[in-house]
Amino acid sequence: MKNLIIIGGGYAGIRAMKKLKNIDDLKITLFDIEAYQYLQTEAYSLIANTSKITNVTIDIQSLCEYNGNANFIRKKVTNIDFNENKIFCHDDEYDYDYLIISSGNYTNFPKVVTG
Repeated sequence: MKNLIIIGGGYAGIRAMKKLKNIDDLKITLFDIEAYQYLQTEAYSLIANTSKITNVTIDIQSLCEYNGNANFIRKKVTNIDFNENKIFCHDDEYDYDYLIISSGNYTNFPKVVTG
């Protein structure tokens, strides 16, 4: 089985996962520091108060579980060794056969504070 690592759970990373999920001998692992994808195109409905926060975000873990052979790891990738085919997080390292870097950009999406 070949290992594919996707760095970034935004539009490109999720699209790649969905396109490649049916390859039998491919294990997909998606890394992102957030547990959700923010659907920026739907932000106007949130601002206009015609939708809820749950309508403009996608839970990445649930999406990976729904898509079968994809696994989600909520960690920040801190380094990549292209010669050894490894990515590094704070306390772990992961081997890959294929790597997609789709970290995109950063949107200053407000955190919900309760309490």
